[in-house]
Amino acid sequence: MRSVLASPPVHYRHGDALTGQGRMPEAAAAYRRAIELDPNFAMAHRSLGQVVLGQEQTQAAIEHLERAAELDPSDSIALTTLAQAYSRLGLRTRGEAALAERHLGNATALDGQLTAAHKELADLTQQARRTGEAARHMRRVVDLAPEDDDARARLASLLGTINDFDGAIAEFESLAKRRAPNAEVRHNWGTVLMRRGRHREAVEHFRAALRENSANSGTLYNLGLSLENLGRANEAMTSFRESSALDPSGPAAKRLAPR
Repeated sequence: MRSVLASPPVHYRHGDALTGQGRMPEAAAAYRRAIELDPNFAMAHRSLGQVVLGQEQTQAAIEHLERAAELDPSDSIALTTLAQAYSRLGLRTRGEAALAERHLGNATALDGQLTAAHKELADLTQQARRTGEAARHMRRVVDLAPEDDDARARLASLLGTINDFDGAIAEFESLAKRRAPNAEVRHNWGTVLMRRGRHREAVEHFRAALRENSANSGTLYNLGLSLENLGRANEAMTSFRESSALDPSGPAAKRLAPR
């Protein structure tokens, strides 16, 4: 009769304790021992998959996470981590992307509070050019984790892409109350304002972005467009020339080319 000290749950709990202490190789060994004793121990497969994924053993992680999901289809964490592992390997085909998206969809259906799953879904749907869906998933992330400034910045940019300019501006303004916007945020915010027709404000954001990163040809080009719309032709031309110098094949260069 197997000793209780050698039982799979004992090894599993020991693995959890080691994980909590940051002793990942030892934790992985404990989870493996639990699986050796009980190959159908779903939570041990899931935990081992999570640990080895953190150790960059992505293929091994997928094997254990797939087994965990097979044994317990209601394990939303296993499904989410499995999709993250697929992404780590690189989704080379539409079929792989669809499989990852299906796992994530199942995970969010089981637990709508999984911010990681919604982030992964935002990545997948944005890569598939389904920007409206990506924005909806990122909105869910922001609703669940309002302190996630990076998610809010991304939501604002996605909203701008789908022409929800007022929504995007509101998110940028909310973000600015929490932290000073960086050059990327200033560029995206200025672009939304420019597309909304608020060129004076756009110019302020583009200039602020350029103070942090003066070598962004896209920011210089957009600055030129807003200046041109404000009737400041000489300043606009200077911005177009600077943008063209940085990107000789970009839109500014084409704009300056003789006709």
